This record gives sequence, C-alpha cells and structure tokens, in this order.
Amino acid sequence: APDCGMDLEPVYAGNDPPQSAAMGAAGVRLTPDQEQAARLQTETVQAAPAARTVRTAGRVAPDEGRTYGVSAGVDGWVRRVFSDRTGYQVRRGEALAAFYSKDISAPQQAYLYALESYERLRSNPSPPAGPLSLAKQQLSTARDNLEYVGMGQGQMEELSRTRGEIFDIDLTAPASGQILERHVAVGQRFMKGELLYRIANLERVWVLA
Repeated sequence: APDCGMDLEPVYAGNDPPQSAAMGAAGVRLTPDQEQAARLQTETVQAAPAARTVRTAGRVAPDEGRTYGVSAGVDGWVRRVFSDRTGYQVRRGEALAAFYSKDISAPQQAYLYALESYERLRSNPSPPAGPLSLAKQQLSTARDNLEYVGMGQGQMEELSRTRGEIFDIDLTAPASGQILERHVAVGQRFMKGELLYRIANLERVWVLA
C-alpha cells in the first residue's frame, strides 16, 4: 500500500542484479571508488632498500669528550701570552701563556728535595726497599703537586735538569686542537681554578639538528 510507511527496495529474479549495475553484498549499489577499492592486489612483505632526505637547521658542536679546560691551581697573574687568538690551532704540550705566583716556589722546593732523596737512595748499591719505596712515592706526590699548580712536563724536566727554581709557569695545551675560548691578557690577575682557555679537538664533531 502506498501509505504503509515502508521504503521499497528493488528485487530481481534469482537475487542477482542486472549485469549493467554492480551491487554490494547487501544489495547496495557500489560507487566507482568502492569498485576500485574492491579490486585489491596483495603482495608478500619483504625487505627492500629505502632512502629519504631530510633537510633541517643544524648546529655543529664539539664533542664534549674532546673538550679541555685550562686553568691553574694557584692565584697568579699573566706575564706573557703565546696563543692569543680564538680559533688558533695548538699542539699538545704547546705553551699558551706564562704566569707568576707566590705559591709556586714551595712545590718546586718540595719536588727538588724529593728528587734528591730518591736519587741518593737509588745510588746505594743495596738500597733498603722500604725507604726507597717511600722516597719514590714522595717524588710522585711532589710531581702531582707541580701539575696541580700548572707546570707541564717540559718545565718539570727542566727543573730536574737544572735544579734551579722556575719563576714563570707555562700553561700548556692538554691536547691538540683549536682554542674555543681565551680569557687571558698580559698583566691580568686570575684566581685558582678560573677558566683561562678552552680547547677542543675537532676531528670528530656533533651536528645538533
């Protein structure tokens, strides 16, 4: 009846739609996009090389494991500056600046005393093991104190050879690299532990992107 309130749907003989119209499983006509989607092709997943280029802003930064700070273990003032340019390439052990301090005399005297005691015991044809070991330990401690002050290996060898006090201590580069920071000038007063140079080996760097 026309006024029964029900929507009528087409019914085909044999429950098959005409060849000219594609129908869904529930008798609903498919759109062209749905027809295309229904014709899916499958393929076995397998590994294959892929490449993608990403362009972004980046900042080159030194490797923190190859960055070195240079400072002195005593208060002093700068007498001479040898490497005074940021970006300058330096070699390990190269003198950067020379400074004077009233606190560098005592460690040198202690080192010379320990060195003479060790050499005197070692020159004995049959040195007693206990005193010789103690003298060797005292010499090592005195050498560590000189390193803490800021004296490099070259000046330690000079002190051992001449047995004369050195008045200006050379600050040396702890590694080969470029000077990133320089905070020294002739006549400048500084405090112990104050950063005077920062050096970085740039053979390997990071790009922070």
